[in-house]
Parts: sequence; structure tokens; C-alpha cells
Amino acid sequence: MPPLALRPLGLDEHAAVAAWAMAEGWPGRSKQVALTPEEFSVIAALPGHASFAMSEAGGPVLGFGQVWTSPAGVVSLVRIIVDPAVRGRGLGRKLSDLLLQEARRIAGGGPVKLRVRRDNAPALSVYSALGFRVLDDESNAEVLAMVCG
Repeated sequence: MPPLALRPLGLDEHAAVAAWAMAEGWPGRSKQVALTPEEFSVIAALPGHASFAMSEAGGPVLGFGQVWTSPAGVVSLVRIIVDPAVRGRGLGRKLSDLLLQEARRIAGGGPVKLRVRRDNAPALSVYSALGFRVLDDESNAEVLAMVCG
């Protein structure tokens, strides 16, 4: 497989990534708003959110994720997804690793956070392997908060 890299997500790719996310029940900007392709385009361009596609050189988008810098300066990985048609090939780990590298660059080497559903065992395995650890005081019954660095 040719090397995978992050690149900007093309406007023409928004509908495909939105379809993956909608199939998984992602909310829109708030939990009360259903995700639509139009809502996804707004999310992909939110202030403080750097949006990335992962692909082989010149190839179609295989994964998507964002690095969010909160108003308080906290850097987090958010909205990570891999094309369901190519799952099971280690692409989630590669995408998460590439996003973590970008987030560390943005954070100036400081800590990077994320939140993940407790029932998402594949993602938990990937994040743990990348060095993320659980923050019990920021977690709840449904979601684990994690930090790396």
C-alpha cells in the first residue's frame, strides 16, 4: 500500500464523509441537531477546527478527522472516522497516529485530549496503543476522556 498522509478534505468529498458519519449516528454541531451533509460542511469549517482527510497520494479519502483547539487552548482529536468499506486494515490506527502528530505540532508538544464512547472497543485499543490514558475525573458513564502527553 502506498504511504498514507493527511491532506485537506475536498468540498466534493464532504457528502461521502457525511454519509459515513450519518450511518454511525453522529450528531450535528449539538446533540439536538441531526447530522446532514450540509451540517457536516459547517462542522468541517468550524473555527478552531483543522479538518483533515487521509488518503494515498492522489487517492480518494479513506478517513477523516479534526484537530480542535478550544478557546482555552486545549488541543483535542475530534470526529475521527474511517470509510466503512476499508475498515479492518489498520487504517484507524494510521489515521489516529497522523492526527496525533498534527495535534502535537499544533499543541507545541503539549498534551492532546480526546473523548471516546466506552463501547467503542476498537478505538479504545488504538488510542491506548498510541499512548492515551483515561482521565477518570473528566469521564462519564458513556464517554471516556483520554489524554496523551
